[in-house]
Amino acid sequence: NSKTYTGTITVQGDGTSNANNKETLTFKNINFDITEAKYAITSVKGTYVRNITVENCTFKGENSYGIRVRNGYNYTLKNVTVDGFYSFFNATESLGGLTVENVTVTNTGSAFNFKYGTGIASLKNVNVDVTGNGIWFVNRNASTITLENCSIKAETPVAIEEAVTNTNSFVFNGTNNFSATNANGNWLTIEDDSTQNATFKVVANDTALDFTKTSGLIAYAKNTERSFAYNNNLTNMVNETVTDDVVTLLADVTMDTKTFATQNDGYAVLFNVGGKAVTFDLNGKKV
Repeated sequence: NSKTYTGTITVQGDGTSNANNKETLTFKNINFDITEAKYAITSVKGTYVRNITVENCTFKGENSYGIRVRNGYNYTLKNVTVDGFYSFFNATESLGGLTVENVTVTNTGSAFNFKYGTGIASLKNVNVDVTGNGIWFVNRNASTITLENCSIKAETPVAIEEAVTNTNSFVFNGTNNFSATNANGNWLTIEDDSTQNATFKVVANDTALDFTKTSGLIAYAKNTERSFAYNNNLTNMVNETVTDDVVTLLADVTMDTKTFATQNDGYAVLFNVGGKAVTFDLNGKKV
């Protein structure tokens, strides 16, 4: 309990990718003090590690990294304090499920990096103050990321790169605070590989989120209870609107036959609001 560890812990998994295997491993009440070691916790390449819990631990790093996931399922970080490191949590290969609760990351380059996406990730009561990205997410499979009551100060609090065509979602619940130090003040940036035309959806039950301080979104819809936005496909977005929604364009939109909505009578239309009272704010943009 409360002992200090200065080396790298390497976890050996097995060679099967079954997410339902029941093995578990818990790191609890450990003070990691990592200098010049590559990682505090990592796993053997080519193996699958499941049900890893890191609880009531501190991580202090210098010229090093925190946790690396190569192939893993169901990681949990709870009541963790992080100071230092180039980056803290790094999913460099596939990760199927992550729960983060009551975690503070400071004086670090980047907090959470998802190079190959993640099936479902939940971050709750997470406080981040870093110099790089708060969350860096590269979509390589269908994923849903939920943030609840999080505070993230970073050059870019949420940075997304789309690499495949799956539909992915970021969901914001409770009250979240994002402070961006980049030149444009954008708390969310999305870079889409134009050859993939991936769809990314942002759902905000936290209505205070300012979608005008984003990059890569085509438009957002908002009412008094929630807002949501897409990086492309304005037709699908309009289909999800409800009465009293205001749709605000954030970029010029080009419509073609791929984005037309086909009605039951066979006629194609740009949008079909289905009898809803929806307001469009062109916001100086063009369709």
